[in-house]
Amino acid sequence: MPDTTASPRIPHPGDIGSPLRTCLTAILLMAPASLSLAQTAIANNHVRVEISGTIRAKIPCIINNNKPIDIPFGDVQISRIDGKQYKITQIRYTLDCRRAQSYPLNMKISGEGASFNPKLLGIPSQSSLGIALRRDTTLLALNDWFSLTAASPPKLEAVLVAHSEGTITGGEFSASATMVVDYQ
Repeated sequence: MPDTTASPRIPHPGDIGSPLRTCLTAILLMAPASLSLAQTAIANNHVRVEISGTIRAKIPCIINNNKPIDIPFGDVQISRIDGKQYKITQIRYTLDCRRAQSYPLNMKISGEGASFNPKLLGIPSQSSLGIALRRDTTLLALNDWFSLTAASPPKLEAVLVAHSEGTITGGEFSASATMVVDYQ
């Protein structure tokens, strides 16, 4: 009786079609690199995830329509500077806090203090002259926060203060500060 079992025929490499051979070759060549990356991720037990975005908060208050606040003292007589009454200048500004009606508000005026009194705004060209800031006639310390209500912004004033032991020279002067309104 003839043998009816047949052994499977293993094709000769030359028998496999060219496109199939190219595909198998590419898979075999890429497998070690893929395994290496997978093994590295498993071995390290972590993968880096990057998250980014933009947070945009509504601006609760707009100070002076985003324009500089000018405080002109005009001509000043050195001998009359008393730090109390002479050349009291109102700080004219607007404060629009319609979007912050329900939040507690704070304000500060920040800047470089005078060398003889850090609570006063310093004038760089005049080491013996400073500017006192007042809220409704009460002295404000430079760089200190105070509370306010959006419905009634504080009346702010500036007044020149001379150092009792210093010398003030004639000429133009200027100083700068930043008004900040914050909410909680």
